[in-house]
Amino acid sequence: MLNCKVFWSFSKKEALKDNKGYLLIEVLVALPLMIMTAAALWSILWLGLNVYRQHEDKSEIQYFCRTALQFIQDDVKKGANLALAGVSNDLQITDESGKLTVYYWMGGRVYRQSEGFSPLPVCEGIESLNFELAANGLVYVVITGVKGVETCKMELVCGSSLLSVR
Repeated sequence: MLNCKVFWSFSKKEALKDNKGYLLIEVLVALPLMIMTAAALWSILWLGLNVYRQHEDKSEIQYFCRTALQFIQDDVKKGANLALAGVSNDLQITDESGKLTVYYWMGGRVYRQSEGFSPLPVCEGIESLNFELAANGLVYVVITGVKGVETCKMELVCGSSLLSVR
C-alpha cells in the first residue's frame, strides 16, 4: 500500500510539471491582447497603403503634366509662328517649313495633331489646358491634372528661338 501512495503522489507531481496546455484564464487574457495587437498592426498597414496610393496618384499626374508641357515647349521652340484658335483655345504652331502642329484639350486628354497625321494623345488625366500669347511672342501655358483626390497645376512660359522679340 505504501508503494501505491508514493506512486500516486509521484504521478500527480509529474503531471503538474509536464502540463503543456493553457488555463482558461490565460486564454481569456491573451486573446484580447492578440486582437488589439492585430488591430494596431492592421491600422498601420492600412495607413501606409493609403499614403502610398496618394503618393502614386500625385506622382502619376505630375508626370502627365510634365510630359504635356515638355512636348509643347519643344514644339514652341521650333515654331516660327504661334497662334491661338478662337474660342477653342487651341495652340497652333507653324514651323519654318510651314508644317502646322496643333495642341488641344478634349475629354481629359491633351492631343497633338501634326499636319497630315491623326491626333495623338500626349497625356491623360488633365482637367484643363489654357494658352495665352504675349505681345513679345511668349506662350503662357497653364495645365491642371487630377487623379483621385490629387490635383496638380503647372505653368510654363516659353517662346520660340525663331521669333524676333519686339
